Order: sequence, then C-alpha cells, then structure tokens
Amino acid sequence: MALEREERDRLSDRARAMSERVEAAQKQQPALGQQREDLAFSQQRLQNDLKQADAALKTADVQKAKIYLDLAKGELEKIAKLLGRQ
Repeated sequence: MALEREERDRLSDRARAMSERVEAAQKQQPALGQQREDLAFSQQRLQNDLKQADAALKTADVQKAKIYLDLAKGELEKIAKLLGRQ
C-alpha cells in the first residue's frame, strides 16, 4: 500500500503542475473554445480519480486505489496532449 500512496503523491504533484500549465495556456489564448471545455472536464475527472484513490487507500482497498490511480494517469496524459495541440 505504501507504493500506491507514493504513486498518489506523485500524481497529485503532476496534477498541480499540469493545472498551472492549463491556467497559463488559458491566459495566453483565452478563446480556446472546445479545447477549454475538454481541459476543464479532464481536470475535473483527474481530481475525482485522485479523490477516489485517496478514499480507497484510507480503507486499505489497494486494488480499487490502483484502478483510480491508473485512471488519473490517463487523464494527465489526455491533458498533456490537449495542451500540446495549442
């Protein structure tokens, strides 16, 4: 379970950094349109996945935590791709 906690912490750090990149991109290009919505939804899903992983770790449900951590990784990758298209 310690590995999952480390993974969650690492993903949380990446999520914070990605959020800063999203904010910077939105300031540079305020009229991102659909991409802005996609970014917002992905950020929301990412935060939800991290919260669910936290909840699973608190109940020592390692299998469920891994599922949500994997989902969070996928959202981070999606956000990075969306930012790369600008």
